[in-house]
Amino acid sequence: MNFKTLLFLFLTMGILISSGTINPVVYAAPIYNQTLDTEVGGNVYLNPLIGSYLEQNSLNTIDFNLENGSRVYRFGNGKGKKILICGGIHGDEVQGSLTVISFLYYLKSHGNRGTIYLIPFAIPIDTEKNTRKYNQSGTVYDPNRRADIPGTPVNKILNFAQDHEINYLIDIHSGTGVSEQGMVYYGNEFEEKWASSISNQTGCVMQTNPVNGTLRSEASTRNIKALTLEVEKIDQGVDGPVQTELNILKKACAYLRVI
Repeated sequence: MNFKTLLFLFLTMGILISSGTINPVVYAAPIYNQTLDTEVGGNVYLNPLIGSYLEQNSLNTIDFNLENGSRVYRFGNGKGKKILICGGIHGDEVQGSLTVISFLYYLKSHGNRGTIYLIPFAIPIDTEKNTRKYNQSGTVYDPNRRADIPGTPVNKILNFAQDHEINYLIDIHSGTGVSEQGMVYYGNEFEEKWASSISNQTGCVMQTNPVNGTLRSEASTRNIKALTLEVEKIDQGVDGPVQTELNILKKACAYLRVI
């Protein structure tokens, strides 16, 4: 290959990268983060499964002190494809939160394309108490059934997504009666293709999720393409489900070409 050919290729790649046609991998600088919701603060380390897992897996260099509210962590400069990944909407589903934290550390060492926002603990006070239901001024309810109601914690996440022009959203959960390989919930045609690619690579089960008021379904009404990931949490411990869900999450992000 002669000098003129090399120069042409170099200049062409520069043009494609600067125009956004090609998004280069960006390795993480100090993580940018901001407070999201000051009304849901709690000490997540009081949930014994959180501290022990982070310590055992050397995921303890970032302090998740969330007594002043939930936080959003950003990788990227706000440009390119924008993805929001959320865990901990249900405080008794620690596997989901730990999956998001594990992915945060993965991005920290491997880098990413575009911009990825992470919310490991959507409602820290519920993670502290290890409870599924949220108590909002005496009204107790499932927070993932009221994403469409202004002022609720999940509605605030939805508004953040819209304000930051999020293109894709992934909501991370753990539950009961889930396949050992995990599950992916989808809604529209694009989401079905996205879920199908993940299922083909991981063996996870695909299922539609028409329930109104969830983060996934309400994001879809705002033209944000969204999936819900879920793994089994009963009698499976923590390590196995987290690794299963982390693998599914990586495949979901690889499909979008952001990792």
